[in-house]
Amino acid sequence: VTGIAADPHTGGYWVLTSNGGVHNFGAPWFGSLAGQLPTGMSVTGIAADPGTGGYWVLTSNGGVHNFGAPWFGSLAGKPLASPVRAVVAG
Repeated sequence: VTGIAADPHTGGYWVLTSNGGVHNFGAPWFGSLAGQLPTGMSVTGIAADPGTGGYWVLTSNGGVHNFGAPWFGSLAGKPLASPVRAVVAG
């Protein structure tokens, strides 16, 4: 398990696994990155969007992948001093 996020609308939660899978428990499922990660890339975090009830999944290259949540951009493709390790929504 790489991360967990609470669904602000249902009180359920999503569990993020190292292969990019998102497993929902009492929360809607909007998709995942399972089976889609290139070699050497990992998932590093998940955050719930309080507005839509969707979530964002973060990858080690700074990529932000939106599932039922708005997309505002990411650091994917930009030079990074070290892998990105966490995402937070408020």
